Amino acid sequence: MTHEEKQQLERELTMARLEVYFKLLENSVWERYKTLPTVSALAATLLIVATFNEELLPVTPFVKILLAILLLLIPASFVAFLHSLHKAEVHSREKIAEITEDKDWKNEVGLGLINYTPWIMAAIFSIIIVI
Repeated sequence: MTHEEKQQLERELTMARLEVYFKLLENSVWERYKTLPTVSALAATLLIVATFNEELLPVTPFVKILLAILLLLIPASFVAFLHSLHKAEVHSREKIAEITEDKDWKNEVGLGLINYTPWIMAAIFSIIIVI
C-alpha cells in the first residue's frame, strides 16, 4: 500500500467517524424535542388520575403515598432523560471539533429560547406535580 493510498484510507476513515458523530449530534438534538409530546401525554394521564372515582379506587393513605411517589418519578426521569441527551450532544460536539480540528464546534451552543424549552417544560411540569 502506497503512502498516498494510506492517506486516502485515513481520510475516508475520518469522514466515516465524522458521519457517525454528526448523526449522534442530530439524534440527540431531535430526541430532546421529541420529549415535549410525552409531557402532554403525561399531563393527560394526570388529569385521568385526578378524576378517579372513589368507588374505583379508595383513596387510602397508602394509595396517596404510592401516587405521590409515582408522580414524582415522572419529572425525575424526564430531567434525567434531558440530561443524558445534553451529554450526548456535548460529546458529539467535542468529537466533531476533534476530528475537524475546528474548535468552534465545541463552543457553538444555541442560546435561543427554543433550546431551553424542554428544560422549561420539565420545570413547569415538576412544579405542577409537586403542588
